[in-house]
Amino acid sequence: MRKLLLASCVALLTSPALAQDAPSQCTQGAPTWVSTLCRSYTSYVRVKYCNEVRKGYLLQYVNDEELERAEVAIKAIVSKAIETTPNVDTDAIWKRALILAPQGAHLSRDFCQQYLRSLLADSPVATISIPKP
Repeated sequence: MRKLLLASCVALLTSPALAQDAPSQCTQGAPTWVSTLCRSYTSYVRVKYCNEVRKGYLLQYVNDEELERAEVAIKAIVSKAIETTPNVDTDAIWKRALILAPQGAHLSRDFCQQYLRSLLADSPVATISIPKP
């Protein structure tokens, strides 16, 4: 079942039809938070894949707690991009990220952690809450 799911994800990510539909809002002239969103969506797709591909193994490239932090980060980045650029098309940027994510992606713990660190560094909010003692 998981192999079928992963195969479906790979087929979707490399679909030529998806590539033709995705507009290029991720250009050099894009506003700062829009370009951050482009980069962050790509990192998030990679982080999510790194989490899924090693489910059930003792050593995971990205564990569930790290994935939760990545989700907090990407939601904050999306909110900031919408706040600063109200007409931003997040669906189009997401489609673009699905195309860009497999290109140049390496699957190892070190690379997966690098994608996670990149995403967390772009977040405008703290992804871990540490209460005062």
